[in-house]
Amino acid sequence: MLLAQEEAEMIAEGLYKAMKGLGTDDNALIELIALSSPVQLQRAKEIFDNKYPDGSLKKWIDEDTSGDYGKVLLALSNFFLFLFTFINITWIKHEINKIK
Repeated sequence: MLLAQEEAEMIAEGLYKAMKGLGTDDNALIELIALSSPVQLQRAKEIFDNKYPDGSLKKWIDEDTSGDYGKVLLALSNFFLFLFTFINITWIKHEINKIK
């Protein structure tokens, strides 16, 4: 569990560094979002939202990117978060059915 937390913290920090200051490290931003698992991305989002100033990860991505590129990154990150939620709900239902 500690390793997963450390990975999420590194992802959150990487996302912050990719977007802070002038300009955006687009390659890092894409890699961090596209290559993170839904669980990693959810935890990284929670860490980012609590650790870094000036709003949420969604707000940072929205303000740091534009046009279709920004929409795709937001959609991709939202899809992974949706997938994380879906997987958790499916697992919970499975566990409840095992009890019945």
